[in-house]
Amino acid sequence: MEKRRKRKNPHYFTRKDTNPIFFAGISEEDQFCLITEAAEDNISEIHHRQPVIINQTDINRYLNLELQGSAFLKECSKPDLIFHEVSKDVNKPTNNTASLIQSV
Repeated sequence: MEKRRKRKNPHYFTRKDTNPIFFAGISEEDQFCLITEAAEDNISEIHHRQPVIINQTDINRYLNLELQGSAFLKECSKPDLIFHEVSKDVNKPTNNTASLIQSV
């Protein structure tokens, strides 16, 4: 049986409260990796994973972790995200206009 590929469309994400989004990550020397987790219910329609988001009030605690980082990340409150589909023009590096984040 032929497996049909789900059509992928780009989306624009922002916090419902309009505050900046801060992603959890790890770095060593010149390498960096975003930490991901299972997607929230509404986001799982788009993708099964999402970046771990840290609230601004938790940033200093996160940066000063010595051990048990995963427990800290699980206990952090998650902000509500909103999103909408945007034009595939966002995939072209030469495009750089505010209109790229408008809903299609």
